Amino acid sequence: MRHFVLRVDERHYDLEVGDYLIGRSSSCNICLDDPMTSRQHAALGVRADQVVLHDLQSRNGVCVNGRQIQGPAILAHSDRITIGGQDLFLYERSRLHREKLPTLNDLARLGVHQTISEAGIPVPLEQREGGDTDDETVTEARSVLDTLLSESDRRLSQDRLEEAQPFVRQAFTLLHLGWQKGRGMDDQGMRQASRFALLLAERTGKTEWIDRVFELYAIGSRLLPPETLDSIERLLLAADDYSPRVLGEYAETMEAAAGSLAEADRPALERLRQLARKLAP
Repeated sequence: MRHFVLRVDERHYDLEVGDYLIGRSSSCNICLDDPMTSRQHAALGVRADQVVLHDLQSRNGVCVNGRQIQGPAILAHSDRITIGGQDLFLYERSRLHREKLPTLNDLARLGVHQTISEAGIPVPLEQREGGDTDDETVTEARSVLDTLLSESDRRLSQDRLEEAQPFVRQAFTLLHLGWQKGRGMDDQGMRQASRFALLLAERTGKTEWIDRVFELYAIGSRLLPPETLDSIERLLLAADDYSPRVLGEYAETMEAAAGSLAEADRPALERLRQLARKLAP
């Protein structure tokens, strides 16, 4: 028989076999104080060998790992459940003991230094000797990235900029590390992290966040998506004191890679050239 644990903020629920209501009502087994949560929002069916999540026709739906469920969803170890504005995490107790929760040193070795641990987010993650990149390692790294991006999004949506910044910063660190460890680049994660960085640039006036985006896309000689380039151009043309060194380096990187670009990418490259020339000292 498998034993499961549900984490909600700092609360832990040992899930015995049975059914659990989740919602805003005090009559629910797992009560969430969240205006975006319905009174009876979702239910967990815990069986001897699995946990099944049900959306009880809630107003705002239920997501698992960022995707809205359309019917009963069988959950897996370390799945992130989003209900209203809150994230809940399901863990299999035996795997928590085997994998152990990450320490500060574990996260530092991965490149995700203090942020997750300080925030109390338990994401099982294993750093293997020799930089192995098997499927489980990749899945765990993506779980950490999903958590960082989710926490960034939640804080930015509440205009908690100071709290959001370390989460966005560590998301960039993990994306860089994924390339260095041979796991490739997560296109969706890159776009989302870049969007958050540009929101921070706009709201804080710190253009260093724009440079982080240039540095990220320079890793694999990748062109910025058109919508990202649009936002960057708008922000830089309005900035008073931007130093274009990193922009220039990124433009040079893409010039060197021009021969490998598809014809459809040529307009974006030309836009990048024009922006670099316009902001050159």
